[in-house]
Amino acid sequence: MSSPSDLDAYIVSAAAALAIPIEPEWRSEIRANLTVAFRLAALVGEKELPDDAEPRRSSKPEAAFDSGWATAARSARQSRRPGLAIAVVEDVLARITARDPVLNSFTDVLAERARARAARSMRRARIVRNSVRSQACRSR
Repeated sequence: MSSPSDLDAYIVSAAAALAIPIEPEWRSEIRANLTVAFRLAALVGEKELPDDAEPRRSSKPEAAFDSGWATAARSARQSRRPGLAIAVVEDVLARITARDPVLNSFTDVLAERARARAARSMRRARIVRNSVRSQACRSR
């Protein structure tokens, strides 16, 4: 799978199978990462293993498939809507918890910082709404 068209077909198929939206501008970076991954896999594949070698079993269960994956941009837009910041953060953290054992894509998840920022955002939005309401009441 070395030609760009083969990699593009793989990207499209994998994204569809995982229900992960792939923005067109991401394809070149994904293709570059896959090229490196396949080169490394070929090196591992060249390693001779004894016939009695067994794969190490993971102690982590596979994550349940969730078809409700949203893009980061969509999650960011939703988190700016009044009253949704904390809900969006909790949803994203739940998805990371469910999927990362399989994907292994995060080295550090700053959950408490994300929750604190969402709560701060909600407080600011509430202050702004109350301020706008009080100004509207005064102008009547």
